[in-house]
Amino acid sequence: MTEKTELLQKQNLNKIVQMMYEGCKSEGTMNLGVELEHFIVRKDTQTAVCYYGRNGMQDILNRLLKSYPNAKGVYERGKDSSGTNSSLLMGIDAGNFSVSLEPAAQLEISISPRESICEIETIYQEFREHLDFVLDACDASCVTMGYHPYQKAEELELIPKERYRVMDAYFAQIGNAGRQMMRATASTQISIDYTSCSDFRKKYQAAYVLTPVFKFLTDCTPVYEGNKNGQLLRRSCIWEEVDSDRTGIVPEAISGEFTFRDYAVYLWNLPLVYCPKELLPLSFVRELKETEVSQKISPAVGRLTPAQIWKEEEMTNDAIWHMMSMAFPDVRLKNYIEIRGADAMPVSRVLSYAALVKGLLYNKEIIDKIDQEVQLQNITEHHIKKAEQAIQKEGKDAVVYRQNIVLLCKKLLQKAYDFLPKEEKKYLEMEKLCK
Repeated sequence: MTEKTELLQKQNLNKIVQMMYEGCKSEGTMNLGVELEHFIVRKDTQTAVCYYGRNGMQDILNRLLKSYPNAKGVYERGKDSSGTNSSLLMGIDAGNFSVSLEPAAQLEISISPRESICEIETIYQEFREHLDFVLDACDASCVTMGYHPYQKAEELELIPKERYRVMDAYFAQIGNAGRQMMRATASTQISIDYTSCSDFRKKYQAAYVLTPVFKFLTDCTPVYEGNKNGQLLRRSCIWEEVDSDRTGIVPEAISGEFTFRDYAVYLWNLPLVYCPKELLPLSFVRELKETEVSQKISPAVGRLTPAQIWKEEEMTNDAIWHMMSMAFPDVRLKNYIEIRGADAMPVSRVLSYAALVKGLLYNKEIIDKIDQEVQLQNITEHHIKKAEQAIQKEGKDAVVYRQNIVLLCKKLLQKAYDFLPKEEKKYLEMEKLCK
């Protein structure tokens, strides 16, 4: 490594870390961001609504966009149904929420961070009123489950998005379940804020420790590949077989003083899979031309890491943000902490789950107790994996962190209930989450 390359490596790592520091919020902030994916299906056949065609997802997005006069469409260059290059509607930015399409046209709403769960509920319900009106006009409906309830993954089409085409081909070579993950799974994601690097570490590690509990309570996959599902945490099992480099638990996250820089180093050395050509450094693009890699596949960077791609140039903020989005651990860091283990599920359960996350991960008593266990090495990555495996095999009889999973859930639900403000306690009524 040359002196110039070494200096650029340090500068890029520092820039990544700085973006994480810029995510620090003021003390007392208890924001929650909520993302929920939906399967859109035909009412008559129960088959997935594809992107193209009459009353397809492109039409549905266009109709939905018209429901919000002040919203902006999110467009990407691609080929229309006739194969002609065109500007394709792929999402909607409505200000307090956005809508986007996942690989096989799963429709995701992302509600921007709010402290009030009541406000999150209002935003979602108003969105559903508009969405359901549009879907009804298109003879379609939506379903929220962890896996497509009516079709097999191989029957579902990818939307015309370059990123997903490249990822699909890549995961087909790396793991055993990329096709199922991209086409047939749907999730609920909750994001929380941090106030400092130390606060990040505590919440990040606590989120990992609590992930087996979250997955147990949010398991919502009654059907798998067209048949009754007999496996608990099915969606989690699928993710385990996608790409071990970028899923599960970030290496060393549950040991020592894990910091922003440690996460930055993880990203810096993680194969990037895909990057839009406009985000790639010019020196790297020139290398591609010199080696006669075709323009068609040049955005696919395969097994190369950011450290190998940006070895001669400084990363832009957009490139850093994209790099962050190409890692898929159960708990992800951008300039907030994103908890990714839950299945898609009905909104009443989503709101209960959001309340549980808020009541635990903004609860200093809980965070400090878990931190003590981690620092004493009473809980490690091994224990977290063992807890998930126990739930998969034994369900309600599983022993997790030396306690029965059901009893542990009830204790945690009570702790969260006690912490939440009066107006939010209603979301944690036991029957809404407990199995």
